[in-house]
Amino acid sequence: MKAKHGLTQADLDMLLFLYDEGTFRQADLVKFEKLLSWDRKRQQRLMDSGWIALLVARTPKRNTTYRLTIKGKRALTEMYKRLYGEAANRARALDAIRKFNVQNTNEGRLQNLMNRQRMNERNANLLQQQFQNQMALAGAKSGALQNYGASLFGAANQDAAQAGGFFQTAGDAAGRAASYYGGQGA
Repeated sequence: MKAKHGLTQADLDMLLFLYDEGTFRQADLVKFEKLLSWDRKRQQRLMDSGWIALLVARTPKRNTTYRLTIKGKRALTEMYKRLYGEAANRARALDAIRKFNVQNTNEGRLQNLMNRQRMNERNANLLQQQFQNQMALAGAKSGALQNYGASLFGAANQDAAQAGGFFQTAGDAAGRAASYYGGQGA
């Protein structure tokens, strides 16, 4: 605005102050003087360049009244629109960023929840697999022990059978001997 219209910062400050005033008198410029430095040359320069217009000349009963020209009002309105437009655009951008952050936060939380559920399932499957492996190992050990026991039992039976056969043979021999000797002694 300053470069486009050849205004200084002090000129722009004064025009912004007067924009809110509507019509103003020299006494209103005294209020402005309390806020920012003021000089008569600036007022005359802004009048000469078409920013401020004399509305009512001073008379004995009236003070001099000024107003911003159409040029001044349009330029300041355009500046306010740009400022508010930029503010609105910035607000929209910040809102979009906030929505993006909320969405990503929610998606992140959902992803974390899904990962925890998958880990719990894997852990449950792992526990089930460990149980099945332990049962298979116990079954294999049991089968090996049963086979070992059966082989021991079979060997014992075989030993007993052999011993029984020995005793049977010995018993038969004793019975024969007794009958032989018992028959001769008679």
